[in-house]
Amino acid sequence: MRYKLLPYIYSQAAEVTFHSSTLMRPLVMDFAGDAQALAQKYEYMFGPAFLVSPVVEPGVSTWNVYAPPTAGGWYDWWTGSHIDGGKNVQLDASSGKIPLLVRAGSIVPLGPAEQYTGQDSSGDLELRVYAGADADFTLYEDEGVNYHYEDGAKAIIPVHWDESKQQLRIGPRQGSFPGMITKRRIQVTLVDGRSGKLPTQTLMYNGTALSVPMAGR
Repeated sequence: MRYKLLPYIYSQAAEVTFHSSTLMRPLVMDFAGDAQALAQKYEYMFGPAFLVSPVVEPGVSTWNVYAPPTAGGWYDWWTGSHIDGGKNVQLDASSGKIPLLVRAGSIVPLGPAEQYTGQDSSGDLELRVYAGADADFTLYEDEGVNYHYEDGAKAIIPVHWDESKQQLRIGPRQGSFPGMITKRRIQVTLVDGRSGKLPTQTLMYNGTALSVPMAGR
């Protein structure tokens, strides 16, 4: 799972480097006005999309998770089911399934399952869109093995989800670096809570802007 999330994690690490963001943070940083969120001892945000609720007791099969109020609510990462914000929910905490929520209005880029970084060089990518609110994500890439990004050897791809139009826009690539994958297959998956993960669209992206309508899918 960690390797599949590498495009998300690497892009968030770039936000830390270039924009002083914070990858792992307590709920007070995102929900300062919510007293119940402030009372959580173990829950934390992982980037803008994920709420993590670690299981800190042995022998449990479910775990109580507080989902703070947020536009559009939340989604269970494992099932795709929708969860309203502002309440406590019991989630599956069986072996290998840490309770994990995704905020509505999130775009999560996923790569292939790998055993080590760079094992798959196809560039295939999934953009998983969690409906319920507008969303933005900046996909960041560089050579991954050096500091050449400090001299400008990097690229970003802006992605925007328009909730009212039910449309994803993948913007033009900005920048370049040696060995950059210039053409890649992208699978767009919409999660809306009504039917889990909806049928996907697959497209080829070559660096020019694309609009992907998802309404009615």
